Amino acid sequence: MDASSDKDERPGMHHTPKQRPNQDDRAEQTEQAEQAERVERVEQASQAVRVGQTERTGSASQVAQTGPINCTGSASRGESANLVDLKQMSLEELWRMFPIELAPYQPCWTTWFHQEKERVLSCMPHGVAVRISHIGSTAVEGIWAKPIIDMLLEADLAEFPRIKKALVAAGYLVMAEGTQRISLNRGYTPHGFAERVFHLHLRAWRDDDEICFRDYLKAHPDVARAYEQLKLDLWKRYEFDRDGYTEAKTAFVTAHTRKAKEERAACSSR
Repeated sequence: MDASSDKDERPGMHHTPKQRPNQDDRAEQTEQAEQAERVERVEQASQAVRVGQTERTGSASQVAQTGPINCTGSASRGESANLVDLKQMSLEELWRMFPIELAPYQPCWTTWFHQEKERVLSCMPHGVAVRISHIGSTAVEGIWAKPIIDMLLEADLAEFPRIKKALVAAGYLVMAEGTQRISLNRGYTPHGFAERVFHLHLRAWRDDDEICFRDYLKAHPDVARAYEQLKLDLWKRYEFDRDGYTEAKTAFVTAHTRKAKEERAACSSR
């Protein structure tokens, strides 16, 4: 209890009855409380980022930056060693070395995407038609995101083997492979994240749910803020569990991707 409260409650003091707050006052107080809570959570997340950056300062010089893509048909000796080392690690070891990290939006993410897009295009087999798009939260201005550039590469299924071979030769590592989807990454080293990290999703034409979701977030800032808050809430809980983090976001992403596709269909029919 502060001094003024203690003084007001002395015996013999006369009190003026307080008026009961009306509905508008209560709504305003609730809104202010929610805003304060949001600010506090963002500040906590910012502090976590600063702490994480401080802890990594000692080993920052050991983390290799991703240089120009090698388009000669084979990965360099250093890149090959990195890929072999990572493949030998267990999933738990990989999650510990590459934890979930979130950061405020950075304008340079768009620049990184365009630079990497040009590098990838320069390595595509002759005559192969592709479309490369910037997807994921780093493509949505103003929201926190993992500082990893997600890229969607669309092409004919028949060209997947040639494209995959070119990307692997350029230093990309195959993360997962199915009959119609291949996921690759670049920027993971035995010492941790490189300065620039890329996830490349090889898909068939129009297998582009991520583009729908991205555009929906851009068109609906309130949904983008809700998605940002969800990620901030999940961050530390799943810091060393990438699969758990992704799964915890699935319901939100699926629901709003469905709405995005409905909006796109409605616009196309006009």
